[in-house]
Amino acid sequence: MGDGEPTLLLPDEDCPATQLDEEDETNDIGQGDYGKTVAKAADFPSPPATPQPRKRKGPPSTGLPDTPDKACRRSPRLRELQKLQAQQPEVPAPAPRRHQASTGGPIVAEPPLRPVIALSGVEIEANLLNAARRLVESLGGEITNTWTMQATHLVACRLRRTFKVMCALCRGVPIVRPAFIKRCVQEARVPEVRNQDLLRDIIGQQIFAKRFLGRSQSYSLGDVLQRAQDGPLLANFCVHVLPEVTAMERPKLRALVEAAGGQWREELPTTAGSTGSLLVFADASSPAASVAQAASKAAGVYQLEALLSAACTQDLRLQAFQMPVRRPFRRHVSKNGLPVMLMASPGGRTRFRSTWLLACGGLGGSLAFLRGPRGVALRARARQDEAPVLQHFIADSPLLRGTKVGGDDAPTVFLVAPPSEQLTKYVLEDPAGPFKGTLEWPERLFDDVDGKNEPDVADHAPGSWKKWSFQFSKREPFMLKADWHSVHGWGEKFDIFVPRKNAVVPVRQAPPRVLALIEAFRKVNTVCWQQITSGLQELQEQKPDDILRCRLLKMLIEEFQERGFFGAIEAQAGPARRKEMHWHRDGATGLLHLGITLSGRRRLQLRARSEDDSWTQELWMDAGHVYLSSPFLFEHSITYAAESSDSGPTLALMCRFGFLDEEDALWVNHFRGRDMLEVVELISGCLRNATDAGELRMPTLSEVRAVERELAT
Repeated sequence: MGDGEPTLLLPDEDCPATQLDEEDETNDIGQGDYGKTVAKAADFPSPPATPQPRKRKGPPSTGLPDTPDKACRRSPRLRELQKLQAQQPEVPAPAPRRHQASTGGPIVAEPPLRPVIALSGVEIEANLLNAARRLVESLGGEITNTWTMQATHLVACRLRRTFKVMCALCRGVPIVRPAFIKRCVQEARVPEVRNQDLLRDIIGQQIFAKRFLGRSQSYSLGDVLQRAQDGPLLANFCVHVLPEVTAMERPKLRALVEAAGGQWREELPTTAGSTGSLLVFADASSPAASVAQAASKAAGVYQLEALLSAACTQDLRLQAFQMPVRRPFRRHVSKNGLPVMLMASPGGRTRFRSTWLLACGGLGGSLAFLRGPRGVALRARARQDEAPVLQHFIADSPLLRGTKVGGDDAPTVFLVAPPSEQLTKYVLEDPAGPFKGTLEWPERLFDDVDGKNEPDVADHAPGSWKKWSFQFSKREPFMLKADWHSVHGWGEKFDIFVPRKNAVVPVRQAPPRVLALIEAFRKVNTVCWQQITSGLQELQEQKPDDILRCRLLKMLIEEFQERGFFGAIEAQAGPARRKEMHWHRDGATGLLHLGITLSGRRRLQLRARSEDDSWTQELWMDAGHVYLSSPFLFEHSITYAAESSDSGPTLALMCRFGFLDEEDALWVNHFRGRDMLEVVELISGCLRNATDAGELRMPTLSEVRAVERELAT
């Protein structure tokens, strides 16, 4: 090719500028010879239709060249990009990482040298648990289902007031979710505990807040653990629990006290000594004499609830749980040889009164006659018989969860009172009642029969049983049943709803002493019933236009105002052989239920979830046993034991709501919506609060006798 021949210039394939900014090439091409040359190039044959594929050279970073060349200098856009690239600092490529550190908030606990992980009511997949167990054991630790003072973690799925949770809170041990076990296996180590690893139970925290802190405060698990880590709850305190306390096993109480940094005292000190560091805990069933003796050697005696609540909040509040001390009278001799009785005055001082006793037995009897210096006869009453106080059947779980109501597990309480031999004997020996003297038990109670009874409803029992309307039950032919009412103002006969007949029928008034017992029980617990009534009225005012809601609330309010609660009594006699009843749930009359066992022995099983997630609870009831609950809210079954040699078949009283309108009674049995849930929460909450305060109790024998005399006039 000679110098005079035209030269064809093609774009440089290796120049990225032609690939980035193709439209900018026309702006830099000259209009002289280059334009002519291009025009002549059109005479050449066109290239093939399918061009060869271009190969990318070097890393595809941003399309910018490493060194400038002729084509790059032709693109002003390229030059601008190069200037911007030169001004930015080089960012090193991130190094590959295997385990990224957790970013779930501040560290709650550092990785332990010897991990000991305790499990509390959690179910972990077997393969995952075995892998975690091998990992922890390789580090010299262990995974256990029991609490130990060496525990470094507690794995739980719910925040409940259980023994393990309280010990973990007292020790400042982090309570983590089950996902923490999976994290340990994934990272092949036991890592630090961060906020995201802590147990998250919104419902449990709300329950703790309402139960221990009040409605205006919130419960934070992290804050409670921080308080425990700042210092032990019972540091510099010695703790003694009276032996009559049965709410929790003594080994567990001791472990709880030691977890909180306290010193356990099995016995009270012989002398008062330094009382400021000695804490004594008791409950409502503790004898007054034991409480008074403990109070003389300690700064005060407090309810056990103070210790359990403090374990959950790490805040020791004793003033609200201090138990009243009833100091007995002490007898001394004055200088003139006359007996002197020391009596505590309201101001705390001691008043002296010279007396001499005329009654035999001194103050040991029920009443004693005293004569003063002027010969005036005085009548003094000795210490009153102690009233049986209702307590939670499961101390660690005051609220149980029963069947579904309004889409949620209904909260309920199950309260029991220690047997009262005096009250039981008083009711059985009622001269006007059906149980006086030797009972003639019908032969049918001893027969091994089952199923529904064939005879007519009028198949009454013989003898004295018929006088009090006892009939053989159609559903349980091995039992006698009678229906009474327990409201004095309703007269000798009154029409109420009878659950076993599913209708409103006339029933007679209960025997005098049974009537006096129920009326006295209502009277001594008036405050609790007033609180329930006020709460129902407040619920009614919230939605006055809701017809069904107002119907339910009006029905219950009238029951409390007319004293119809515990107004319907079903008296049961038999069987004489061992019988196990089918599982069932009572109707709405069992929304508030008082059960009294007069003789025999029976077992109650109920299906209700406690705080440790156990479902089936069991209670044996002997003569004098009393329970208060809501069998409308849980499935239950009764097993009657064999005939006792001294008491015969079982005698029991079932006291329920005495509904007056048959249509309302049938309708409310199937009403289990959100409105019923609010009612259930109100009733259970009031019963629980009264029980925690030690205010819910059975009447004393003297109180029942006083009511009987009042009703007789």
